[in-house]
Amino acid sequence: MAFGDNQIDGYAEGEEPMVFYHKKGNFRQYEDEKLSDLATGKGLPKRGFFRVLVGTKGNRFMLTAMLLAFVVVFFVSVFGGAPSDGTIGGLYCELSAFSFQESVYAKLKVHPSAKGGALSEIRTEFIIVNTDGMESVTYEQMFLYDEHGKKDQFVNKIFRDYDAVKVLCTIQSGDDTKTLTATVQQK
Repeated sequence: MAFGDNQIDGYAEGEEPMVFYHKKGNFRQYEDEKLSDLATGKGLPKRGFFRVLVGTKGNRFMLTAMLLAFVVVFFVSVFGGAPSDGTIGGLYCELSAFSFQESVYAKLKVHPSAKGGALSEIRTEFIIVNTDGMESVTYEQMFLYDEHGKKDQFVNKIFRDYDAVKVLCTIQSGDDTKTLTATVQQK
Protein backbone atom coordinates (compact mmCIF):
# COMPACT_ATOMS: atom_id res chain seq x y z
CA MET A 1 0.00 0.00 0.00
CA ALA A 2 1.33 3.46 -0.88
CA PHE A 3 1.35 6.41 1.49
CA GLY A 4 1.68 10.11 0.76
CA ASP A 5 -0.25 13.09 -0.55
CA ASN A 6 0.01 12.28 -4.22
CA GLN A 7 -0.62 8.54 -3.96
CA ILE A 8 -3.79 6.97 -5.33
CA ASP A 9 -5.50 4.61 -2.93
CA GLY A 10 -8.02 1.83 -3.55
CA TYR A 11 -6.21 -0.80 -5.65
CA ALA A 12 -4.20 -3.91 -4.83
CA GLU A 13 -0.43 -3.84 -4.94
CA GLY A 14 1.02 -4.55 -8.28
CA GLU A 15 -2.07 -3.42 -10.20
CA GLU A 16 -2.49 -0.23 -12.17
CA PRO A 17 -4.94 2.33 -10.80
CA MET A 18 -8.11 2.89 -12.79
CA VAL A 19 -8.46 6.45 -14.08
CA PHE A 20 -11.62 7.95 -15.56
CA TYR A 21 -11.45 10.72 -18.14
CA HIS A 22 -14.39 13.02 -18.92
CA LYS A 23 -15.10 16.50 -20.14
CA LYS A 24 -15.48 19.08 -17.41
CA GLY A 25 -19.19 19.40 -16.50
CA ASN A 26 -20.16 16.58 -18.87
CA PHE A 27 -21.47 14.41 -16.03
CA ARG A 28 -24.25 16.94 -15.26
CA GLN A 29 -26.26 15.77 -18.26
CA TYR A 30 -26.71 12.34 -16.61
CA GLU A 31 -27.73 13.69 -13.20
CA ASP A 32 -31.24 14.05 -11.89
CA GLU A 33 -32.58 17.59 -12.37
CA LYS A 34 -33.01 18.20 -8.61
CA LEU A 35 -29.43 17.20 -7.89
CA SER A 36 -28.12 19.30 -10.76
CA ASP A 37 -30.04 22.37 -9.53
CA LEU A 38 -28.75 21.80 -6.01
CA ALA A 39 -25.15 21.54 -7.20
CA THR A 40 -25.31 24.62 -9.40
CA GLY A 41 -27.20 26.71 -6.80
CA LYS A 42 -30.27 27.19 -8.97
CA GLY A 43 -32.76 26.14 -6.26
CA LEU A 44 -31.19 27.95 -3.30
CA PRO A 45 -33.50 30.05 -1.13
CA LYS A 46 -33.48 33.80 -1.57
CA ARG A 47 -31.02 35.81 0.45
CA GLY A 48 -31.65 39.01 2.34
CA PHE A 49 -33.76 39.70 5.41
CA PHE A 50 -36.83 41.16 3.71
CA ARG A 51 -36.74 38.70 0.79
CA VAL A 52 -36.80 35.79 3.23
CA LEU A 53 -39.74 37.30 5.13
CA VAL A 54 -41.89 37.62 2.00
CA GLY A 55 -40.34 34.82 -0.09
CA THR A 56 -43.10 32.23 0.35
CA LYS A 57 -46.80 32.29 1.06
CA GLY A 58 -46.27 30.82 4.54
CA ASN A 59 -43.63 33.42 5.40
CA ARG A 60 -45.91 36.25 4.26
CA PHE A 61 -48.72 34.87 6.41
CA MET A 62 -46.44 34.63 9.47
CA LEU A 63 -45.14 38.19 8.92
CA THR A 64 -48.69 39.51 8.64
CA ALA A 65 -49.76 37.62 11.79
CA MET A 66 -46.79 38.96 13.77
CA LEU A 67 -47.44 42.55 12.65
CA LEU A 68 -51.13 42.23 13.52
CA ALA A 69 -50.28 40.86 16.99
CA PHE A 70 -47.82 43.71 17.53
CA VAL A 71 -50.45 46.31 16.60
CA VAL A 72 -53.02 44.74 18.95
CA VAL A 73 -50.56 44.65 21.87
CA PHE A 74 -49.55 48.26 21.19
CA PHE A 75 -53.15 49.53 21.16
CA VAL A 76 -54.07 47.61 24.30
CA SER A 77 -51.03 48.89 26.17
CA VAL A 78 -51.53 52.50 25.06
CA PHE A 79 -55.31 52.81 25.15
CA GLY A 80 -56.18 50.13 27.72
CA GLY A 81 -57.01 51.21 31.22
CA ALA A 82 -54.54 50.97 34.04
CA PRO A 83 -55.33 48.70 37.00
CA SER A 84 -55.44 51.81 39.21
CA ASP A 85 -58.28 53.45 37.22
CA GLY A 86 -61.90 52.46 36.79
CA THR A 87 -65.48 53.61 36.38
CA ILE A 88 -68.28 52.62 38.71
CA GLY A 89 -71.84 53.96 38.72
CA GLY A 90 -70.99 56.87 36.41
CA LEU A 91 -68.05 57.92 38.59
CA TYR A 92 -64.41 57.74 37.55
CA CYS A 93 -62.06 56.54 40.29
CA GLU A 94 -58.26 56.77 40.46
CA LEU A 95 -56.18 55.07 43.13
CA SER A 96 -52.64 56.10 44.02
CA ALA A 97 -50.29 55.11 46.84
CA PHE A 98 -46.83 56.06 48.04
CA SER A 99 -44.62 55.32 50.99
CA PHE A 100 -42.91 58.01 53.05
CA GLN A 101 -41.17 57.68 56.43
CA GLU A 102 -42.52 54.22 57.34
CA SER A 103 -46.10 55.10 56.38
CA VAL A 104 -48.18 54.28 53.33
CA TYR A 105 -50.42 57.03 51.99
CA ALA A 106 -53.34 55.85 49.83
CA LYS A 107 -55.61 58.25 47.95
CA LEU A 108 -58.78 57.49 46.02
CA LYS A 109 -59.88 60.33 43.73
CA VAL A 110 -63.53 60.26 42.62
CA HIS A 111 -65.01 62.53 39.94
CA PRO A 112 -67.84 62.26 37.39
CA SER A 113 -67.14 60.40 34.16
CA ALA A 114 -68.44 61.37 30.72
CA LYS A 115 -71.73 59.64 31.54
CA GLY A 116 -72.04 61.71 34.69
CA GLY A 117 -72.54 60.64 38.26
CA ALA A 118 -75.29 61.42 40.70
CA LEU A 119 -75.62 61.57 44.46
CA SER A 120 -74.54 58.15 45.61
CA GLU A 121 -73.27 56.33 48.67
CA ILE A 122 -69.91 54.69 48.08
CA ARG A 123 -68.31 52.03 50.25
CA THR A 124 -64.53 51.66 50.00
CA GLU A 125 -62.27 49.00 51.41
CA PHE A 126 -58.50 49.57 51.38
CA ILE A 127 -56.29 46.49 51.68
CA ILE A 128 -52.50 46.65 52.07
CA VAL A 129 -50.55 43.76 50.52
CA ASN A 130 -47.06 43.11 51.92
CA THR A 131 -43.95 41.70 50.24
CA ASP A 132 -45.07 38.12 50.95
CA GLY A 133 -48.30 38.67 49.00
CA MET A 134 -50.41 38.53 52.15
CA GLU A 135 -53.05 41.07 53.15
CA SER A 136 -51.74 42.85 56.22
CA VAL A 137 -54.09 45.78 56.94
CA THR A 138 -57.73 46.41 55.97
CA TYR A 139 -59.68 49.65 56.35
CA GLU A 140 -63.31 50.31 55.36
CA GLN A 141 -64.93 53.70 54.87
CA MET A 142 -68.30 54.92 53.61
CA PHE A 143 -68.76 58.34 52.01
CA LEU A 144 -71.44 60.20 50.12
CA TYR A 145 -70.47 61.53 46.69
CA ASP A 146 -72.31 64.76 45.88
CA GLU A 147 -72.09 65.86 42.25
CA HIS A 148 -73.26 69.38 43.09
CA GLY A 149 -70.55 69.92 45.67
CA LYS A 150 -66.91 69.66 44.72
CA LYS A 151 -66.20 68.06 41.36
CA ASP A 152 -63.32 65.98 42.72
CA GLN A 153 -63.68 64.21 46.03
CA PHE A 154 -60.99 62.23 47.80
CA VAL A 155 -60.76 59.36 50.23
CA ASN A 156 -57.37 59.44 51.96
CA LYS A 157 -55.95 56.83 54.31
CA ILE A 158 -52.58 56.56 56.06
CA PHE A 159 -51.28 53.13 57.09
CA ARG A 160 -48.31 52.33 59.30
CA ASP A 161 -46.60 49.53 57.41
CA TYR A 162 -42.95 48.91 56.62
CA ASP A 163 -43.13 46.34 53.84
CA ALA A 164 -46.20 47.33 51.79
CA VAL A 165 -45.94 46.58 48.07
CA LYS A 166 -49.38 47.44 46.75
CA VAL A 167 -52.76 48.76 47.80
CA LEU A 168 -56.05 47.18 46.74
CA CYS A 169 -59.23 49.26 46.91
CA THR A 170 -62.62 47.64 46.50
CA ILE A 171 -65.27 50.22 45.63
CA GLN A 172 -68.97 49.44 45.89
CA SER A 173 -71.77 51.72 44.75
CA GLY A 174 -75.19 50.11 44.68
CA ASP A 175 -74.88 46.79 42.85
CA ASP A 176 -71.60 47.70 41.11
CA THR A 177 -68.26 46.59 42.54
CA LYS A 178 -64.81 47.42 41.21
CA THR A 179 -61.35 46.55 42.56
CA LEU A 180 -58.47 48.91 41.80
CA THR A 181 -54.79 48.14 42.35
CA ALA A 182 -51.92 50.58 42.86
CA THR A 183 -48.29 49.77 43.51
CA VAL A 184 -46.72 51.66 46.38
CA GLN A 185 -44.21 54.23 45.11
CA GLN A 186 -41.17 54.81 47.34
CA LYS A 187 -40.46 58.48 48.12
